[in-house]
Amino acid sequence: MLSLILKDLLIQKKNLIFAFLYIIFIMYIMQSQLMDATLSICICAISYITLSSASAYDDRSNGNIFLNTLPLSRGKIVLSKYVSLFIYAALTIVIYFVIYLFTSSLNLKITLYPVTLDGIIYGLFLVSIMYSLSLPVFFKFGYMKSKWIQFIIFFLFFGGISYIIKFLESRFSNILLGFGGFKGLTMLFIIILSFIILLISYCLSVYFYKRREF
Repeated sequence: MLSLILKDLLIQKKNLIFAFLYIIFIMYIMQSQLMDATLSICICAISYITLSSASAYDDRSNGNIFLNTLPLSRGKIVLSKYVSLFIYAALTIVIYFVIYLFTSSLNLKITLYPVTLDGIIYGLFLVSIMYSLSLPVFFKFGYMKSKWIQFIIFFLFFGGISYIIKFLESRFSNILLGFGGFKGLTMLFIIILSFIILLISYCLSVYFYKRREF
């Protein structure tokens, strides 16, 4: 399974350059609105784009046919895509942090939002939802056949991301009150909810992929 994740990372070299440019762009445009959500948006966007890129590559190169000739269960092939979520998110956080330190040292007149635990957790929650919607569709139909569905998911999600974040903040603030104002429990609730969503999605993906013919 680790070799599958490494394979996906190796084909993402060009996307690393894109990630740097995208994060700088988001940092700049988010100064006046949703500034505290900058890290979350970067985690969500870059993780999803890298997933789409790796999935498209597999489809174009008939990677799934090759993978199914290897002594790997389809469950492990599916699991590698879900684990890659956390790898891509970690890379995004590192890139974001490097850019933050560099731009801060230059004393530019730009308001930057630092790396925070809240930003990381919200980002992982958002990208968990996107992965959970996209991967079952991908494993059912393949990327090329489902690219318009993936396209719609991406733009609907990012077109309304400001409303989604405001909605989540209001809902989770109510949960925070329910936990007696203890923020740590709220963050734990979000993490557990993310894993539940991913687990349900993973089960669906395995179900579809095991029944798919190549």
